[in-house]
Amino acid sequence: MKYVTPFIGLCGLTAVIFWTYNTNYQTRQAFDRLDALRGEIAAEGEAIRVLSVEWAWLNRPERLRRLIADHEESLRLTHLRADHFAAADTVPFPPLSEETELEETEEAETLASASGAALFSASSSSTPAPRPRGGAAAFAAPQSAQ
Repeated sequence: MKYVTPFIGLCGLTAVIFWTYNTNYQTRQAFDRLDALRGEIAAEGEAIRVLSVEWAWLNRPERLRRLIADHEESLRLTHLRADHFAAADTVPFPPLSEETELEETEEAETLASASGAALFSASSSSTPAPRPRGGAAAFAAPQSAQ
């Protein structure tokens, strides 16, 4: 019994030594990784500063004016005026075919059944909801009338 207590103490001391060494090793690895990350951050910051200077150099007003003057014929740029803008309701949209309307109705019903939302179903409201115009189907080639 007199050898068991010192042996258990020695084993405990050995375990504490290994734990301390392991913790010290992990801490050093963490500090090395931290130093590497700080270096990467500094390099990225330097790259951002270089790109900012390059952006400012490329967007100098006198350079842009010279480029516009050099390429005025091919670009056909004009100054913006208030009459260049229009309200969305004045833009003519292409007419939707019956097939497109059917596809949009089926899509809305699928959305309503998938989400469980009553907002998308046509029968949930007494007033019809506005349907979106456009999309990929609206820009398809028009079908010839027979």
